[in-house]
Amino acid sequence: MIKWGIIGAGYIANCFASDFRRVKNSEIAAVAARDIRRAEAFAARYGIGKAYGSYRELVEDESVDVVYIATTHNFHLEHARLCLEHGKHVLVEKPATVNAREFAEMRALAQSKGLFLMEAMWTAFLPAIVRAKQWVDAGLIGKVKAVQADLGFMLDLTPERRNINPQLAAGTLLDLMIYPLTFGRIFSGSEVKEYQIMADMHSTNVDAAEMIQVRYSNGVLGQFSASSCERYHNDGIVIGTSGRIVIKDFHMTKEAVMLSDNMEVSTVPSVMEERFTDKVTDVMGYNYEAQAVVDCLSGGLTECPTMPLDTTGQMMHLMDDMRERIGVKYPFEK
Repeated sequence: MIKWGIIGAGYIANCFASDFRRVKNSEIAAVAARDIRRAEAFAARYGIGKAYGSYRELVEDESVDVVYIATTHNFHLEHARLCLEHGKHVLVEKPATVNAREFAEMRALAQSKGLFLMEAMWTAFLPAIVRAKQWVDAGLIGKVKAVQADLGFMLDLTPERRNINPQLAAGTLLDLMIYPLTFGRIFSGSEVKEYQIMADMHSTNVDAAEMIQVRYSNGVLGQFSASSCERYHNDGIVIGTSGRIVIKDFHMTKEAVMLSDNMEVSTVPSVMEERFTDKVTDVMGYNYEAQAVVDCLSGGLTECPTMPLDTTGQMMHLMDDMRERIGVKYPFEK
C-alpha cells in the first residue's frame, strides 16, 4: 500500500483528492497546509487521517511514501527539496518549476537520493489521449503532418489573484500554454526545432495570451494558442496523411474521435469514424496520473515512461526561451 501526503489544500489539491478514490493499492495518509484549519477541513472532506499545519511536519511523517505538491509553481523547488531531503518520492504539479535551472536542481537531488520524481501533467495519462496516441502509433491516420491545439479561459484577473502576479510566476505560458505544447510533443513525437511566438501582455508585465507556430525536428508542424482573457474552443487536432483525430477539451478530455480522410466532424457517424469514450464519468481524471505513480513505485522505477524527466526538462528549456523572446522575467529570477 503506497501512502501519500499532499502539500497544499487549494483547488488542484481538491481535484486530486476527489479523484483519488479511483486509485488502487494506495491511500492519502496526510495533508498539510500553512493554515491548520484548512488542512483539517481538507482532511475531513476526504477522510484523510492526518492534518498538519506545516509542510515540515508532513515530510517528517514516516508513514508517508510519496508527496503530491499542489502549491503554486514559484514554490515547487522549495517544497520538492523539502520532500526529497526527507526521503519522500515526489509528484509535483505542472509546471514542475519556474525555469529549467530550477528543474535541473530538483532532478539532480531526486537522482542523488534514488527517489521517484514526476511532473503532474495529468493530460498525458487520460485514457482518450492514450488511445489517440495508440491510433497514431498504429498508423491509422497515416503519417502525422500537423498538430493543433488551443486553450483559453476567462480567468479572474483582479490584482489580488495569483493569475497576473509576477511574484507568483504568473502568466499564460506557464499556466496554460504548457498544455498545448505538451499535446504537440505527444502527437508529433519530436522536439521543437524552430518556432515563432507572438504575445499580448497584462499591465503587470506577465503574458496574457500567445500564438505559437512550431516546426518539429521530424518535420511535423504545430500551431498553438492560449489565453487567460478569452474562452477558446479548447480543441486538440492531429492531422495525418489519411485522416485526423479530433479531441474536444483536450486537456481534460473524455473522448477522442478518429476520422478517415475527407470526413468532417459534423458528418453523420459511419463505419469511417471511430470514437473512444472514457466510461469513468465520476472523476476529472487526476486519478490516472496518481495510478501511474503508484504503479511506478510498485515496480521500483524512479521516473515514469509516460512523463520522463528528459521531456519535462526539454519543456522547461523551451518555455524559458519563449519567455525570453516575449520579455517575461520574474522578479525573483537571477
